[in-house]
Amino acid sequence: GKYVGNRPIKLRKSNWKERTDVEALQRQKNHIQKKPKTQKKGILHK
Repeated sequence: GKYVGNRPIKLRKSNWKERTDVEALQRQKNHIQKKPKTQKKGILHK
């Protein structure tokens, strides 16, 4: 399979729609995590 996020996964035509949904969920999770990360980045920027 191919490595996505350092994880071996099986790519299927039927899985593509499911994968896009998972990516959307991950983007939302990352978006929520980015808010505290921005504060950490400000500290690291100093």
